[in-house]
Amino acid sequence: MFSGRKDSANRKQMQIYLQFAEMQLNFAKQNYK
Repeated sequence: MFSGRKDSANRKQMQIYLQFAEMQLNFAKQNYK
């Protein structure tokens, strides 16, 4: 019954992880200049 809520929580966690990864990537690019 709570699979939908759990799924949305996982999706939110995934978005946070992707944002963090993107930040790390941008930071690395700046350091390589």
